[in-house]
Amino acid sequence: MLCAMALSSGVLPATAHAQVTSDLIDWNLTESTSTWNTQYHISTSGDGWAAFRWLDSPNKTTVISGNSCADLTLYGSDTIGVNDTNYHNLFWGGAGTCFVLRGRTASGSGSMVNHDGRVRR
Repeated sequence: MLCAMALSSGVLPATAHAQVTSDLIDWNLTESTSTWNTQYHISTSGDGWAAFRWLDSPNKTTVISGNSCADLTLYGSDTIGVNDTNYHNLFWGGAGTCFVLRGRTASGSGSMVNHDGRVRR
């Protein structure tokens, strides 16, 4: 009955998106930008956002970006503060968009070693 009411009112129930995640183990960052050695693709089952979070509480401010697989063109980035383990949306892309993750620590902060992260796409 609820479904019939939703259809008759022109309002459709919200669709659940199944985001795909992958872990990055022991990403070592310095003040110079480095590229994680895996290519990722925006999933067909997700909402189109590429997002990143630290699994280990970061002890430095970091800048993480999503970049084109072909030429490292910047799609989008975000700054993640010390102790922040929340997801940060980096960019929105169509299903199948290929990207790599790049990262660095904030200028003047030194290196951050053996921290694990997760990309959601």
